[in-house]
Amino acid sequence: MQKVGELAKFFSSSSTSSKDAAGVMCVAAFPLPFAYTEKASKDLAKGTKPPKMWDMKGGEGNPLWFYASQLFDTYQMHDSGGSSEVTESFLPVHVTKAEQRAVTGGDALLFEVESDKPASEAALKRFQMPAAYKDQKIRFGWVQFAPGGIASGQGVLSVSFATAVNTKLNIEEVVNQVSAAKIKPL
Repeated sequence: MQKVGELAKFFSSSSTSSKDAAGVMCVAAFPLPFAYTEKASKDLAKGTKPPKMWDMKGGEGNPLWFYASQLFDTYQMHDSGGSSEVTESFLPVHVTKAEQRAVTGGDALLFEVESDKPASEAALKRFQMPAAYKDQKIRFGWVQFAPGGIASGQGVLSVSFATAVNTKLNIEEVVNQVSAAKIKPL
């Protein structure tokens, strides 16, 4: 939880689109599906470009694949001193909230981003997302809540969510519910 305060400081100073923020959200809350990373690594080893997640079989109707696909762009292969280097490339997102704050019953990190562009028709169709997602950007949120505060040494509750931006669900609603839940340590 100490390091998440650094995360909040880093992103709170940024008001522009950020691929780094998408990378953090993808790694922390919406990881790439194993089946996709396995396929991508095989393709990269053969020297071919991996498919987009919505072009790959296996994720049909899976909302977690959909959300990850709205953060992750592709793998990039580069020549680096005679050997190949593979890096992950993320899509730009707008950071709407990045802060650490004291809340009822403890401390919380709030991290919320919104996609810069609406999801593609292909992604919506493949992952069978609701019609309300058409032409909508996606809001991603991640809350880490430390009951009793950071210094208490208790466990941390991590909650993530994703939804179309035209819904009322946002990071403030989630942190209010989490902090009001009266979570007790084991």
